[in-house]
Amino acid sequence: MQRGLAGTRVEARLTGNSLAGPLRGAWVRLKMDNTSGSFSGAIKTVPGGFYQCEVRLMLAHAAIAQTAVPHVRVGEVFVVAGQSNATNYGEAKQTTQVSVELSRSRETALSLRQ
Repeated sequence: MQRGLAGTRVEARLTGNSLAGPLRGAWVRLKMDNTSGSFSGAIKTVPGGFYQCEVRLMLAHAAIAQTAVPHVRVGEVFVVAGQSNATNYGEAKQTTQVSVELSRSRETALSLRQ
């Protein structure tokens, strides 16, 4: 999303098909710090399937900015192995814009932080 936009809230949702069928895709309100522009939150979902995570900045009842992170996998354990690129060693260091973390308790939750 663009920096410098002033919205009243941030919402996110997961869309796609799980092993149990299509996700509801309901928007979830995230915690937002108006001073720094950062946001965080969790989305409860079922494991299985590649999802898309959509995030939008709202002003009143209208979305003023929106972005999507494709290929979000929930419920699997991934191992990154291989050459030096797997450890972020090389000419250009890789940086992320959005942190996606998975926590597991009784229900699977996707945690988002910018």
